[in-house]
Amino acid sequence: MPKPNKDEKKKDFISRCIPIVLDEGTAENSDQAAAICYGLWDEHMKTKKSELRAFDLNSSGRAHAVALAEAGQVDRAENWIFNAEDADAILGENNWTEYARWFLGKDSTADAKTKEHYKYPFGKDGKLYRSALVAIRQRAAQANATAILDAANALLEKIDGPIAKKARPDNMEYRTYVSDMKYDEEKREFVGHASVFNVEAGPTYFREMVAPGAFRDTIEVDDIRALFNHDPNYVLGRNRAGTLSLAEDEIGLASKILPPETQWAKDLAVSMNRGDITQMSFGFVVEGEEWIKGDEATGKPDVRILKRVKLFDVSIVTYPFYPDTDVAVRSWQEFREGLKIEKERKDRHELDLLERSLRIKQKKARH
Repeated sequence: MPKPNKDEKKKDFISRCIPIVLDEGTAENSDQAAAICYGLWDEHMKTKKSELRAFDLNSSGRAHAVALAEAGQVDRAENWIFNAEDADAILGENNWTEYARWFLGKDSTADAKTKEHYKYPFGKDGKLYRSALVAIRQRAAQANATAILDAANALLEKIDGPIAKKARPDNMEYRTYVSDMKYDEEKREFVGHASVFNVEAGPTYFREMVAPGAFRDTIEVDDIRALFNHDPNYVLGRNRAGTLSLAEDEIGLASKILPPETQWAKDLAVSMNRGDITQMSFGFVVEGEEWIKGDEATGKPDVRILKRVKLFDVSIVTYPFYPDTDVAVRSWQEFREGLKIEKERKDRHELDLLERSLRIKQKKARH
């Protein structure tokens, strides 16, 4: 009987499985073959789920990580890579006590003097890696390893400082895009983009676009939620909990959301995959912008470029969400007023030059 391959999609497996089952003579017709194949897939998913174990918290590892954080021995910039050579370097001549200090989790079913016993490495070369904690948070959330998730969050808070309680500021803005966001049934996550780069949109009197790099800082340091319709009562994920992953790519703000096992979230997944809901929005405050003057003669509008923003949430939305256009309009009006002032200054300067030239000519004429 066929078995699903690694990373094979459900529909791909079913399509591959049915003709094999028919050729083997296990089923008399396509309907029976399909039923067998769906059963094989279900068994595969049950096995896969059972393999995703929630390991125990390793207290010696947590204590060492806390000590490193408090001593400032933290790498905040490098991407996290931990390979067999790194593991061997820590272990040395079978120094299992030292080895244990570099892992946040453990598998209590495995021998303590084996590498299989230790899970979730967080550092090497005498340093705690912030990027390792971010990776641990994501994996622990997927495995429902609550103790390890809480430990990773506490360490990140120790490194980054406490999470500030914040209300939505008065200058909050929202932008909505038709998104490629879909629900992946196998991974049980929403995947797509909450924003796209270098695409002009907005009112007719001015346009707006998001520049690459606009989200780079905020997704590293801020506490960001994934919501439904920007409603804080419907939280789909949170980056500090490891249930929301945000990253810039060549398209825009790539987003992965691990939604809760609630009925409303399941219904939302169905609505998105049916195409009933197709838009994403993000709530933000502008921290850096640039205006480019349009051409009144050709009707080309001014363009506002969002260079740097502070992100509060990304949201799957039923309708376009623009309750705050007055914020952007005020920025545009200030830009136009600045152009007007600059033009008046330039006109006065040209007039001064003209008057000076006339006085010089008059003076020469009298002599």
